[in-house]
This record gives sequence, structure tokens and C-alpha cells, in this order.
Amino acid sequence: MNIFTSLMMRKLEGHKHGTCMCEVIALDERQIKSVFIPITGANGAEIELFLKVGDEVKVGTLIGRRKDFYVPIFSSISGKIVAKVNRYNPIVGRATSHYEIENDFLATKAEPLPTVTFNSSREQIVTAIKEAGLVGLGGAGFPTYIKYENVKGIDTLIINGVECEPFLATDFKVGELYAEDVVKGSELFRLASGASRVIIAIKVHKDPVKQALTKVLLSYPNIKLVEVPDAYPMGWERTLIKKLTGRSYDKLPSEAHVLVNNLTTAYAAARALLFGEPITHRILTISGNGIAKPANVLVPLGTPMNLIITFLGGYVSEEVTAFAGGPMSSKAVSDDSFVVQAPMGAFIVIQPVIKHEIACLRCGSCTSACPANIQPIEIKLALDGDNIARLLKLDVMRCVECGLCSYVCPSGIEVTEAVRKAKVKVRIAQAKAAFAKK
Repeated sequence: MNIFTSLMMRKLEGHKHGTCMCEVIALDERQIKSVFIPITGANGAEIELFLKVGDEVKVGTLIGRRKDFYVPIFSSISGKIVAKVNRYNPIVGRATSHYEIENDFLATKAEPLPTVTFNSSREQIVTAIKEAGLVGLGGAGFPTYIKYENVKGIDTLIINGVECEPFLATDFKVGELYAEDVVKGSELFRLASGASRVIIAIKVHKDPVKQALTKVLLSYPNIKLVEVPDAYPMGWERTLIKKLTGRSYDKLPSEAHVLVNNLTTAYAAARALLFGEPITHRILTISGNGIAKPANVLVPLGTPMNLIITFLGGYVSEEVTAFAGGPMSSKAVSDDSFVVQAPMGAFIVIQPVIKHEIACLRCGSCTSACPANIQPIEIKLALDGDNIARLLKLDVMRCVECGLCSYVCPSGIEVTEAVRKAKVKVRIAQAKAAFAKK
């Protein structure tokens, strides 16, 4: 922690009214000739494959399992694996291998996964979370079971439905439409964590979600709904934990006796653990002033994004800026041929904004806004000077890449991108140092 204080949050224009108020559109799966399932892990790790090209699959058929973490991968449609192809993967940041599954348009379902009940043991629930391949659906994609294995001393579970990024409405729609499953999934997570209470957090003024959840919560005394201020990045778990419990921690929320899961992940947990349904489909927000028809869509995992965009009427102009995720924390993508993956909650398309960068004014806006209490512009200067020792002293790895420093910078400097590059440089330096010691 440095000596500088931080405002830590800013009120941003949400741009959510359109997508929050519109219905969820289920993409007609007869228009999806093939889906493409990544067979490379989120960090580029290999996947142990159980099927090969030519094999037939059903909705929910187990295709493989990540080797770095125990995360099963399932088919999202029924049909046949017809090819192994390379496609751009924005989560990995490069082209990776995918299985192409040709749709037979029958939507035949595989046998359901083993289920649990609210009377099942903690160990049984954690095992079911693991076998269902649940990952964080708020963007991180972190394997859910790891949070619950061998965890001790947890008294509070937070279900994060804040969704503080502009444009995003995925958690809003899931909470509104599937409140009962969200609450049941929250209760399952509570039992898995050993917590005595659950807090479902949503932003203020989200009345449809509040009403839907409040009605269900009458039967769940250990779970309560709390509204938090409409500020960014209120959804970052460190900020949210501080707001809801007053506690701080160094590295992991469990140090503060807290676990955090995303609201849509809680919904997926209920469907998997109570009904045997792995994650094969998801709702995502397609929005921004660069898209012809903003909407929330329900699609099978592996659906090409350009197919969804065509379904929604395409782009409003030839030149747009697009993000596979929220526009504040995500990197812009130049290719829309990538496919929908479980952690992806949005595809935001905006018309280009021209910024003219000028020299740093030394105003301190980026530092005062930083929720991680670091000094972004100093990190950029150290990067420019290739000063690794200075980067380490500035604690660059604490950056959560929320984008606030770039957003508030009056000089138009892409501070966040500089800090991202600084983090990569530090990782490379640390890897070289570790290798040299061997």
C-alpha cells in the first residue's frame, strides 16, 4: 500500500437502459450450422480430449478436460465433430485449436450429470461443482471448485450481481428471469463454503431484479439482498467486500473470511447441481452505438460472434471499436470470428472515439481514481524507462486493469494499456530470474 489516498470509484454513464429493459432473444439454432468448441485452456494449456473427429455428440456430451485445472468441457449442441480448426480466441489472445461440431438440429440431450440436494454433504456439493465444469461467468472464468476445496473459516458468501461495467445487462436479466435458480445456487454455494450468511449484491435502481429476488428470498433466511451504489468498479471483489463487510485483505478474499461468486455462476450452479445440466448455453449482452440492434441473446457456447451480429442486423458503419467484454476492462478486438465461451458476458461495439494524446499534466487524476491504490502514470514512466526495479517497487501486479486511469486522464494517455504492458514485462523478468536460478 502506498501513501496516496484513492477515490477508488467513479460514477459512469451506464448505457444500460435499452438492454436492461428488452427481452432475451434466443438465437434460432436452425441458423447455426456449426459450433466451435475451444480445445485449449484459457491460459493456453492443453486439454485432455476424450473424443476425436468423426465422433457424434449430444447436448452435454463430455468432450475433454483441462489439464492444468480439472475443468470438464461439454458439447453445446448435438451432431458430429467434423474437423479440428484454428480460430482466434480473445481469452487466450491468439488463434487456438477448436473442434467444429456440425449441428444435426435435433438438440438431443446427453444423460444428465449426477445431482445433489440441499441435504448433501459439503464434500458432495464441491465434487458436483467440480464435475460440472463450473467456472466464473462474470468474466474471469476461474474454476469454481477451487474456491471451495479445503476452504476454512468462511462466514460470508457474496453473490456479485453488481455488473458495474457500462452496457452490460447479463446478470440483470438472469436475476430478473431466473431468480429462483439464482437463490438456489447461492444456497448451494453457502453449503459448500460453510458460511453462515449470503449477501446477494446488486446496484441501486435495479427494481425488476430486486422484486424477483426478494420474492424468492422469503424462503431463505440465510440469504439477504443488498443494494450498493451505482459506481465503478463497485463490482471488483476487493471494493465490494470492503463495502459490504468493512473488511480488507492482502491477496485472497478468504483471508477476510469471505468468498465471492458471480450471480450468473450461481444460476449455472443450480442448473448443474440440481438438474444435471452443464453449461452449454449462456445469455450475453450485445450492445453499444456501433451495433444495429442491441439485445441480450441466448446462444449455445461455440457460436461464432459474427453470426450473432448478422442476426442482429450488423454494424452501423464500416469502422467500429469492439470489446469481448465490458468496455472499461476489456481489450479491443479486431476480429469477430471468435466464438462465445462460458466466461464471456458481452460483446460491446461502439463508434470510434478520436483522442489526441498530450503530455502528462502531472495532475494525479489516475492515482486518485485507482481502486488498487497504485500510481499508474509512474508505472508508465518506469515502463518507458525499462526500469524493472522501479516497476516492482510500484507494485504493478496489483493493477486489476479496470481502465479508470485511462478514463479519467485529461491528457488522453492510454495509461491502462501501459500498465498492462508493464505487468507483462515484470512477468517475463521474473520468469527469466527463476530460470537462471535452476
